Formats: sequence, C-alpha cells, structure tokens
Amino acid sequence: MTALAAAAARTSRVELVTTVLNVGWRNNPVLLAKQLASVERISGGRLTAGLGLGGWPEDFAAGQVSQQGGAALWASTLETTAQVWVGKLSGRGGPMPELPEGRPALLFGGLVPAAFTRAATHGEGWVAPLFGLSVLQEGAAAVRGVWERAGRPGRPRVMTGRYFGLGHGTDPSPTSTSATTTGTPSSPWSAPTR
Repeated sequence: MTALAAAAARTSRVELVTTVLNVGWRNNPVLLAKQLASVERISGGRLTAGLGLGGWPEDFAAGQVSQQGGAALWASTLETTAQVWVGKLSGRGGPMPELPEGRPALLFGGLVPAAFTRAATHGEGWVAPLFGLSVLQEGAAAVRGVWERAGRPGRPRVMTGRYFGLGHGTDPSPTSTSATTTGTPSSPWSAPTR
C-alpha cells in the first residue's frame, strides 16, 4: 500500500491496481479499508483493488494466521470495508469521510466457484493468477457465466499480471518462461541466481 500511495502522489493518469492483495492474513479489515481509501483519495479515484483470500499456506504460516474459516473471513471483511467506505464505522477520531459509490473499484481473485461468484456479484471482475493461458481462459469463462446469470450488464473485467526479472540470472529471450536458472518463477524482487 505504501508503494501505491507513493505512485498515487507522483502520477495523475495511470490506474493503480493491486493484483492481488491477500486479505486472508491481514487481521484488521478496518485498517485495510482505511489504507485502500487513502490511496483512492490520494490518487483522485484511480485505485482498483484486486483482492484475494490467499492460497499459499506459507504466507499464512509466516503471518501466524490460521488458514481456516476463509468464507466467514471474506464475508466479514467485505462487510466491514463497505461500512468504512460509507462512513458507518467510526473510532475515536470519528467516521472516515464517505467515498463515492463504487469506489474503489474491486476485482476478486481465486480459482474456486465461490471466487468466481464473488468476482461477478460483488466486484467489477476477476484477477487471474499467473498459472498459464488455460487457467486464465477457464476462469474468465466461469466469471462471465456467473456475471450473465446474475443479469449484470456488459462484461466483467478480467485482469492478470506477468512476472519479470531484471539483472543477473534473468533470461533476455522473448520466449523465456520467466524462470530463473534455479527453475523458480522470477519476480522483480528475486535475488540473482548466479
């Protein structure tokens, strides 16, 4: 969130997107809602929050958070963030100023039917994981199906990302599979492999 706030302060036109911000191991939905609202306000309404429950057990273990109870956590987090964004929750400093309806824009990640339903009924669409074209195509079709059955106009937004690496150990060829020489996915934060 810090990097997005900095980008929001230094830019004026680019969309700012999280793909995905895992809420499963963030223990404070009010704080999350306030952070997202702050980036939304600093950016002048350019934030799209891609949210996911988180699927990697290692992330939950590192954060000392249980991976159990995901559905209840999601429902609670979505309800709490919605209440914060419309000024219904307040602390000692009073309620947060209300955000415009539908802001920030929301996309949802996940690879299970409940995630596709959430993306089609509570957001503007789906954030696909970086697991290949077939996963992207199947997930997008599932989200579109739920979207249509829900009677929503238009089409859901489908977004994905791309890992990349800079520096020693990266493969400069355009046909690279984005793997380092150790065979693990590379990222802008990966350490040199040589």
